[in-house]
Amino acid sequence: SRSQRAADTSNKLGAEAMAMGNRATALQAKGETLMAQQLLLQAHQKMQKSMDMQHWVTKFYDQANQWNAMIGPYQQQMQMALNTAAATFVEKTKPKLPEIPAPAA
Repeated sequence: SRSQRAADTSNKLGAEAMAMGNRATALQAKGETLMAQQLLLQAHQKMQKSMDMQHWVTKFYDQANQWNAMIGPYQQQMQMALNTAAATFVEKTKPKLPEIPAPAA
């Protein structure tokens, strides 16, 4: 589903951001400060995107659960309304047809 793909992408982005952060730390240890800062900035941006996607996934999941919880009572109410309408409305709306004339002799 779409939300599952988004969750997978969010997890992948988070893992990539962590790996980039580790590489930035290694670069910093080697004295390559500018490269480390640039890589760390990219890692932060990627992690922010991951967190934004995770927020969207959580929100979508919560909404889906709310809808699923409402379907049962909604279907029950619809059936009750149909039963009530069938019991009251149909009887009152039977058309009164004229008698069928007898065949001419």
